[in-house]
Amino acid sequence: MSMNISIVMATCNGESHLAEQLESLRRQTLPPRELIISDDDSTDGTWAILQNFAATAPFPVRLLRNRPRLGFQENFLGAAARATGEWIAFCDQDDLWSADKLDRCAALTVPSDVTLIAHQAVLIDTNGQCLGPYQQGIAQTGIIGVLSHAPWRLYTGFSMIFRRRVLEVLPGESRFLGSDGTLAAHDRWVSFLAQTLGRTLVLAEPLVSYRQHGGNVYGVRRRAAFGWARRAGEEVHHVAVAARRMASLVDQMPSWTEEAFPGFDRARARALYAAEAAYFEGRDAIYGATRARALGAWLTMVRSGRYWHPAEQRLRWRAAGKDLFHALVPSGAARRV
Repeated sequence: MSMNISIVMATCNGESHLAEQLESLRRQTLPPRELIISDDDSTDGTWAILQNFAATAPFPVRLLRNRPRLGFQENFLGAAARATGEWIAFCDQDDLWSADKLDRCAALTVPSDVTLIAHQAVLIDTNGQCLGPYQQGIAQTGIIGVLSHAPWRLYTGFSMIFRRRVLEVLPGESRFLGSDGTLAAHDRWVSFLAQTLGRTLVLAEPLVSYRQHGGNVYGVRRRAAFGWARRAGEEVHHVAVAARRMASLVDQMPSWTEEAFPGFDRARARALYAAEAAYFEGRDAIYGATRARALGAWLTMVRSGRYWHPAEQRLRWRAAGKDLFHALVPSGAARRV
């Protein structure tokens, strides 16, 4: 298919691996429409590396510089707002792209209602040695229906290519809060928008080497250990608040959304996020209850059927078991204060 792609990279003190990553972009067999690089007030040699690359790159490069520093979330989203391509590919400063990453994605048959493409990766260490696969639950190439994922399903930013227009539906400053109490990260926000508005095409090919080192903002272990759908105590409370916000954001999407995104079903999306909010609010009640009331709160969850996952059509038995254990053997450290 014909696909014009803007690469959006965010940098901050990335001189250790940046030049190697930029060379992997230079080698793309399908050049991007443009490369937008937004630097977040680096104090090392990052800016000089970027300037040297921009002067010799075989495609247009636009350099942006933030002073003062914005943080990686706002840095990525601010740069994405400048993109002109139909599609956007997020790019981290320390990974390595396969030379055919853009080519392979552009060769796919992508229906008009697909808003997101995601692929596998491989893990490498700081020296580029392979550590193993990073499949992200992608077992085979195919298309996943709109709202068929759990609302918290996240494909890591570097593995995503998404339709730029999803960012036009809602302003980034309106996004929900993450589990740390700050506005959701760029890839979390795009995942919510894209998977609400359309289908997802997953590609069972590792097209990026995802570098693991001490400076990762989010490495594999941190993501696995702090997955939203498995959190307890105070973190369940954060997710409940976020889910309720998601439901309200669906109603704030403009009237032209249905015409622009043929896969979007406002009523279904609203109902799904409201049900997810009720589920996490019920779990929040368990973790916030006194020992005498925790078991009753768990039984209320069971009787109401809230452990049933409406999007994935399955019982969330792991969460039910974890909540029951907490209700029977509550941990004071796990309770919200």
